[in-house]
Amino acid sequence: MAEGMQAEAAVQGIAVDEAQARAEAGIPLGCMAEPEEIAAAVVFPASAKASYVTGVTLTMDGAKVAVAV
Repeated sequence: MAEGMQAEAAVQGIAVDEAQARAEAGIPLGCMAEPEEIAAAVVFPASAKASYVTGVTLTMDGAKVAVAV
């Protein structure tokens, strides 16, 4: 898990709220993920039920990749 919103705001010299508003404007689903949504996506790959999974990239970007394709 990587924290990016505050770092991006600092680089641009803007408030975190403004960085979030700009980011949300570019997300096709129209909102940032809630912490619970991220946590739910992490639970399965970290569980014993994923014992046969040896690697996975789970894209959680609010449909940005799907729209770009």
